[in-house]
Amino acid sequence: MTRTPEEFDVQRAFFQWCVGWPDRDGVPTKPVMLAPGVEVWHTPNGGNRDAREGKRLKESGVVAGIHDILFLRPTDFGQYGTWGLLFGLEFKKPGGPQPPSRQLSKSQLQMHPRLMAAGMAASIVVDNLKDARAFCYENKLTVGL
Repeated sequence: MTRTPEEFDVQRAFFQWCVGWPDRDGVPTKPVMLAPGVEVWHTPNGGNRDAREGKRLKESGVVAGIHDILFLRPTDFGQYGTWGLLFGLEFKKPGGPQPPSRQLSKSQLQMHPRLMAAGMAASIVVDNLKDARAFCYENKLTVGL
């Protein structure tokens, strides 16, 4: 019986695709799909923690509702210089309520619009690799699909 992929499985596959499936030493084993100059990262805000650890993390700057994957893309604005544009990608479990945005937590429903209002360039909620790759390619975050 084939196991249904979880959110983690899709997010991991996507991230590894972006950075070229690095080996133990961090050397890509396949082509890196990130566009030149683009940075990508995951901020581990989720998970179950005891009350003390949760308090410590919150006090040190952990904010609920942040996207699973964030990208910073340099953009040349001519005489005004080069600025980084921030893009957010939120993964949800494949096969959940459609569209995947219906699965957003209360904190995500509050934070994602706040980030857009603060200047985030684009944000999307996906439940599959195809849509994640298309979003990134359309926004010049990656060099291919």
